[in-house]
Amino acid sequence: MSDFADKIKGIQIQPALLVEQVTKALTEAILQGVFKGGDQLIESELQKQFAISRSPIRETFRVLEKQGLVVVHPRKGTFVKKVTRKDVEEHFPIRACLEGLAAMLAATRLSSQDLQDMTESLAGMERAPGQKDFHTYVQHHTCFHETFISACGNDALIDMLSNLRQHRVWFRLTYFYVGSQRDSIKIHKSILDTLAAGRGEQAQRLVKDHVMEALNDFLIYISNGQNKGVAQLLDGLDSQVRV
Repeated sequence: MSDFADKIKGIQIQPALLVEQVTKALTEAILQGVFKGGDQLIESELQKQFAISRSPIRETFRVLEKQGLVVVHPRKGTFVKKVTRKDVEEHFPIRACLEGLAAMLAATRLSSQDLQDMTESLAGMERAPGQKDFHTYVQHHTCFHETFISACGNDALIDMLSNLRQHRVWFRLTYFYVGSQRDSIKIHKSILDTLAAGRGEQAQRLVKDHVMEALNDFLIYISNGQNKGVAQLLDGLDSQVRV
């Protein structure tokens, strides 16, 4: 069995809604690092694994390309997109501005259930470091942000942030960023308190600064060579930030 076939052998889908299910399965495989930057997604192997025709596979590739997760080279194939320094530096400021705007809009729209969900997510973030479970920490962190984004009431903004947040650049930098979780929890407590008080402009500033600080801290962290494993996982970063 080929290396590619071995990677996809555990991925299963149901007959209905093929494109949606294949897209979800491959998106998760890419974001979780099953496929690395530069890996080829082999159409014939995917057909065999999912027992489907070529058409839904190709439509899935188009969706993944639009999301920025893969690149399609005519007559060569479809490859998982590599993350570059340019990707990182362009992605974060956009995300910071848009997510800050979502926080401002959400400040007067959050329900008591939204605030409870965010409180529980924050509690989960606080527990995870003691359990040495960074994956769970990231899940709670994601839920915290997605709750106020969903509450902002602007569908266009929600869609844009959905694409940005699932983009491979943000996911990988979030998942492998191993800076101070204690500082992150403190910042999120401030964001939650500000949102609960309905102070939209302050929440906007806090969220925007939080995202931009994550960018700066991450680039400093890997540039200083404090974690070679992180830099290696970010395949595609140029020599200026490789360690």
